Amino acid sequence: MATKRAYVYKKSGLIDDYKVFPPVIVLEQNDKFEVVNTVADHDAFLTIPDGPFEGGGVKNEKIGSKSRSSAKQPKAGAFGIEYEVKVDGKKASGNSDPVIIIDPS
Repeated sequence: MATKRAYVYKKSGLIDDYKVFPPVIVLEQNDKFEVVNTVADHDAFLTIPDGPFEGGGVKNEKIGSKSRSSAKQPKAGAFGIEYEVKVDGKKASGNSDPVIIIDPS
């Protein structure tokens, strides 16, 4: 059982941008998933739709500055789940919108 993490970070510029890396997470059945907020000056908020994880969906779970979300374990049969992270009211993005893929094997 491994814990797979997505990291949220700030890309400074004229207008600050927030990114999630990696943009795709592949989980096997016994893995756990966490989001790590590396942004020093803002909290992050995680939303995951109902269904893919034990304990149900997540709506705006607060992830404090320089901390991580609670670990989530996938249910059997879940596959290809999108999630959303917002920082400072802005959606964090990867190369595409973040996606979690749960390997059914």
